[in-house]
Amino acid sequence: MCPLSTIFGFDTLVAFSHFGHGRLASKSLSQQVANQSQMQEVMQLLRKYFDALYDGDPGIFSEIFHPNARLFSAAEDGFLIMDFPQYLERVRGRASPASRGDRRADEILSITIATPTTAHARVRELLLPKHFTDELTLVCSHGRWQIVSKVWHYELVAS
Repeated sequence: MCPLSTIFGFDTLVAFSHFGHGRLASKSLSQQVANQSQMQEVMQLLRKYFDALYDGDPGIFSEIFHPNARLFSAAEDGFLIMDFPQYLERVRGRASPASRGDRRADEILSITIATPTTAHARVRELLLPKHFTDELTLVCSHGRWQIVSKVWHYELVAS
């Protein structure tokens, strides 16, 4: 299991796991504690993710994304698929929201810890003139959570 990391003062965020035919699985106290630790670790990773997006920091992205991660979106001109190095080139080639003085609006919509080594997060962030919704799949390996896939959609907003 991944070690407990710094907690960022989020209020309680609840994620439920369903097994079988729509029944909520009961968990022992030790499983609940382990799940809470994992939840805090994933929340820490998401805080770094939001910081990396706002600051346009390739170093933070390299820390939180697996080097073989894949990124997907349905674009107007077709399906967009990128590997992680292509994504970093995009990050390096654009002005960061921080450098433009843009307002910041990060939101964690949900986190699901499916197993001790897999998780899913749905988040929203504002990178003007776009408001993104991201689906992030995470894997914990060698004591560390990393993003292995990102699927996103955006809507244009007024700045």
